[in-house]
Amino acid sequence: MKILTGYLKGKTLLFEPEAQLRPTADKVRKAVFDVLQGYAEGKRVLDLYSGTGAMGFEALSQKASFVVFVEKDLPKVRRIEALLKRWKLDDSAEVICQDALGAVERLRMGGEVFDLVFMDPPYGGELGVDTLRVLAEAGVLNRGGFAFVETGRREDLPEEVVNLKMVRDRKYGQSRLRIYQKM
Repeated sequence: MKILTGYLKGKTLLFEPEAQLRPTADKVRKAVFDVLQGYAEGKRVLDLYSGTGAMGFEALSQKASFVVFVEKDLPKVRRIEALLKRWKLDDSAEVICQDALGAVERLRMGGEVFDLVFMDPPYGGELGVDTLRVLAEAGVLNRGGFAFVETGRREDLPEEVVNLKMVRDRKYGQSRLRIYQKM
């Protein structure tokens, strides 16, 4: 898997295939950063359910000021940390080894806020809705900020969750991408 955009374009994310690892497809990542059209530059980004870290690395490649990667699987965390170090990005990022819901609470307690959030929870459960609700209630997304949520094609999410309003809903193969904006 390679970085698709920005100054890191073409660099390879080295991850071994695993049954439970479902990286965001290239066409979905490309679509996200086409929609953003440079919005990530100078922004603080939260990458929940990081997995390979592809979304966070794309944001760093687009000159995001800081990215927090959240992944509960320690080997994946170590791989993200190794890439950050290899590409000399460790001053521009933090990696939290914790479940996403707990990490959002931790970030709230630390007074952290973000302009952009990426979420790619495991397909087929309630984690998409639960994470959106926790994110909205925690207040870690700045007003006007965006949350991108990738789910399975047939999964439903509400039009509004607390102060987050869905502004876009697109299908890409077996995936579905929703964009919420904080009002």
